[in-house]
Amino acid sequence: MPMYYYHCDVCNIDVEQFATSPKEKIDDRDMFCPTCDSSLKRIFNVPTVLYMTNGFYTTDNKEKNN
Repeated sequence: MPMYYYHCDVCNIDVEQFATSPKEKIDDRDMFCPTCDSSLKRIFNVPTVLYMTNGFYTTDNKEKNN
């Protein structure tokens, strides 16, 4: 599920918003600081990707030299 990060310039705090489904689109214009009610700026970051199958590592299909 996607996780969105926001920053408040007034309070200098970071806010996390968790989407309940992968297709849910959160409108950044509707995000306000929970403490001071000012608008939040979205922080863009690199998503974490976990591969749970075989074949993604360099040692998985490597031929052994005997």
